[in-house]
Amino acid sequence: DGQRPGGFNEIQYLQVLGTGILSGHYRIKFLGSEWTSFIPIHASASYIENALEQLSTVGEVNVVQNDSVDQSLVGTGGDLVHHYEVQFMSNPGNVDAMVI
Repeated sequence: DGQRPGGFNEIQYLQVLGTGILSGHYRIKFLGSEWTSFIPIHASASYIENALEQLSTVGEVNVVQNDSVDQSLVGTGGDLVHHYEVQFMSNPGNVDAMVI
């Protein structure tokens, strides 16, 4: 299946940036999958985890929210509202980026 046993689990960042009062939704897809259901802009980590795990190409993920992350370490220059780390538990190794 092209995966190495014992490989590292990929971690991708999902970040919500903005200023002022934010509202709305977004969707995610992965490896050519269908789109997730609409995810509220202020969704919890468990909400995002559940939405991703409904996609046929994802399998198991672990999502952690850390809105106080040091932005210089994750490549954002400011206006960070939410920072999520998505760890792909069922897909070891390098995987394609999520599409927002």
